[in-house]
Amino acid sequence: MDSRTLAMFYIFTILSLNSVNAREKSPRLSSLPLYNGVKSWCRSVEIQHSIQEPGCETKVIENRACMGQCFSYYAPGTHPRKDLSDKRMKYCDMCKPSLKSWTKVSLNCPRTNHGQVDKLVEIIYSCTCQKCIKDLKQG
Repeated sequence: MDSRTLAMFYIFTILSLNSVNAREKSPRLSSLPLYNGVKSWCRSVEIQHSIQEPGCETKVIENRACMGQCFSYYAPGTHPRKDLSDKRMKYCDMCKPSLKSWTKVSLNCPRTNHGQVDKLVEIIYSCTCQKCIKDLKQG
């Protein structure tokens, strides 16, 4: 993705976050026990997704991106540990797709030998705050 396309994506995303969309439910909120009243949120926002390949015509499709503020923290541990129960406190959530699929998008490529290139594109439907890494090891 070139820098101009990336800049347009960011601008569109910021504008989308500031607009009110009556069709969407309000974002899911959750509290962090350490900071009473502080909320996390995550939602999908509409974007124009530019699908590109060198030598091919660009195709723009409607898609969604995940945007939000989810919680993470890390508290220091000690070493050596007296036993395995003496673990560091760490937690990481990120705003990522909760429902998605993949679809094939065909690009017309007149300046190549193949004439057409198929790309798999991730289609996002909804987003939530979820663990950054599955089975995050404590240690």
